[in-house]
Order: sequence, then C-alpha cells, then structure tokens
Amino acid sequence: MILTSAVAVGLPTPVGCLEVPDVEAAVPAVESVPGDALLVVGADAAARPSLMAREVIARPDVALVTLDGPRTRRTLLLRALTHLPPESYGMAAYVVRAVNRQCGTRKALSSVGSLVRPKPTLSQHLRSFFPKASFDVDLATDTVTFRENIQWDLGDSRDVVWAASNEMKHMAVGLGVRVPPVVLPNESGKLDGARHWAEVSWHPDVARAVRTAVGTVLRRTCRSCGRATAPTGCPFCGTSLSPRISAPAPRIERNAS
Repeated sequence: MILTSAVAVGLPTPVGCLEVPDVEAAVPAVESVPGDALLVVGADAAARPSLMAREVIARPDVALVTLDGPRTRRTLLLRALTHLPPESYGMAAYVVRAVNRQCGTRKALSSVGSLVRPKPTLSQHLRSFFPKASFDVDLATDTVTFRENIQWDLGDSRDVVWAASNEMKHMAVGLGVRVPPVVLPNESGKLDGARHWAEVSWHPDVARAVRTAVGTVLRRTCRSCGRATAPTGCPFCGTSLSPRISAPAPRIERNAS
C-alpha cells in the first residue's frame, strides 16, 4: 500500500494508493495499512500531519519518500512507485531517481513576471503586462519562449500527467499524445505567479523503467532492518538517504551523463 500526502494521485486513481487529505485522516490512515507501506509526501507544509502521524505511531514498516519539484512530476514519480511490489519497497528511493532522470516537464504561463527558473528576459517580463501573453517554459533546456499557440511534442510517451488552472482564457495548449493523460484536479491558484497556466510531465514508459531499475541495481541488505535496498539506502530506516528526491534532476547531472 502507498499512502500519499501533498502529492496528487490524479485520475484515474491507481490501485493500492490512498490519499491522506488532512490531519483527521492521517493517524487512522497510517494505522490501517497492513505490512510494509510507503508514505510518499511533498516537501511542503501540507504533508506535516502525515509526517507527524508516522512519528507518533512509530511504525517501522512505513517507509518515507519525499518528492519535490513540479506538481505533475511528483505525480508521475508517485505513480512509478505503484509498480513496485511491497517486497521491493526498499528500492523506492533508487527507483524514483532512475525514473526522474528520464522525465520531461513543460509549463505554459500567461505571465513570467514572477518566474524564477528559467530566468525570463526583460522583454518577456514586459510582455507579461500585455493582454493575451502566452509563454512556453521548458525545464529541460531552461528556456522561455513567447508563443500564441503552444504545442508540446511528447513523442510516443506512454505516461503523461496534465494539470491546468480553472480558467485557461486565451491560453491554447496542445499535447499531441495518443494516450489519455493522467489528469490532476483543476486549480484556482497561480503557478509561478501566472493566473492562467498549464503543466505537463511525461515519461517514455514508467513501468518498464521501474522493472529495469529493480532488475539491474546491485541490492544490499539493510544492516538495521534486513530489507533488500539499493545503494541509495533504506527508506524504512533512513540509512544513507538524502533528505529529499528533487525533480527535475539538476541540469549539470544530465550534461555529465
């Protein structure tokens, strides 16, 4: 079983995934899971009730995985973990890192006035003040491009997660994919300061990437709990794990590979 807090699951909901929406649900949710489980949380304040419940109940068979980055990327990584059998939950951190390296994320924004990364030009800042502004933000290349009609070519990707604001107004965004995307609930809030926005993350084949990661990693036995883990450490005991798994991967790592 996978519990998730502050990381949207999306529709359709995968089997074996339970969202923890608030503090009232946190304790019974953590208590109710039989056997080994993953608690997958976002790196923001909304995840604190679930984290506190895990600490108070002190269940050694509930592993913690923290995801950071764009909301659609977090959902994609969460859904990758649903392909792990419970006996392989000790590989969770390694699997997320492996899948993350092959993910892409794009944003469409009606304004880049508050965008931090990538950094817009001065002319793009000024263009944000005019009506019907529309910008294509590519996190892989760190580029911002003004486009009236945004079309994202995701190739033959089998896993796509889509999110958008409640109102798109003048924004026109096309995905050009054959598979129905996983859809997150529409939101009234802003994204990077933009009132109208869309975001997509994709992966060529998540299930295959998970099988490859689990099948090729050099497994180790956790010296604390005895579970099979990857060299990244044990998510149950917290052994040799970095505090969070960041998405997208830093650009310098991609260039180095």
